Amino acid sequence: INSLSQIYLTDKLINFNNEEQILVKNELSKLNINPQDKWICVHNRDDAYLKETYPREDWSYHNYRNFPINDLSKVCKKMIENGYTVIRVGNIVKEQIDFKHSKLIDYHLIKNKSELLESYFLTNAHLYFGSDSGIFNLAMVNKIPFCFINFPSITNMIKYPFKTYQIISNIDLNSSKKFMFNEFKSKISDINIKPIAMIEFFLL
Repeated sequence: INSLSQIYLTDKLINFNNEEQILVKNELSKLNINPQDKWICVHNRDDAYLKETYPREDWSYHNYRNFPINDLSKVCKKMIENGYTVIRVGNIVKEQIDFKHSKLIDYHLIKNKSELLESYFLTNAHLYFGSDSGIFNLAMVNKIPFCFINFPSITNMIKYPFKTYQIISNIDLNSSKKFMFNEFKSKISDINIKPIAMIEFFLL
C-alpha cells in the first residue's frame, strides 16, 4: 500500500493484448456485460482465503481488518439503482451476498472463473470499493478511483499526492464504517462529479 505515494509517476501498468481482449469480451457477453458498461468492483476482507490457501498458518492477527460482505448490501443496491453493474471480486470467500440482481455479479460463483477475467474487472472498473487487501493492487496500478473500508493504515494517507476524504455512514444500520475515498485527478474528471459528492451519492 505504501507504493501509492509513487503511483502518480506511472502510466496505466496493466494492458491486455488482442487475444486476451477477445477472450475477455467472450466471457463478458456470457455475463450480459458490454466492455463499454460501467462497473464497480466491491470486496470485503474475511479469513476464508488465508485459511484455505495457508491452512497451517495463524492469521488471526489480521482479523481486525475483516468485515461481512453483507455490510455492503445497502450501498451495492444503491449503486445498481444508479445504473452501475456491481461485481463482488474474490475467488475464495466466506459468505455470499444476501440478495440477487441481474446487475450484481458474485465472482466466486461464476462457472468459468479465470485470473484474466478478474484482472480485467479490477483494472477497468469505474471504482474499487472495499478493503485494502492484496486484490486491490490490481486496481491501484491502473489508477482506478477507490474507496477503502476499515482502512488500518490511515497514517500513511498523509503522504499520498491526491485528495483524501473520510466519511462515516451506517450502511447496515447497525455498525458504523469508515470510508476512505482517494481521488486520482486524471480519472475523476471522467465522471464529472466531485469526489465528496460521489460518496454521499452512493451512501444515501
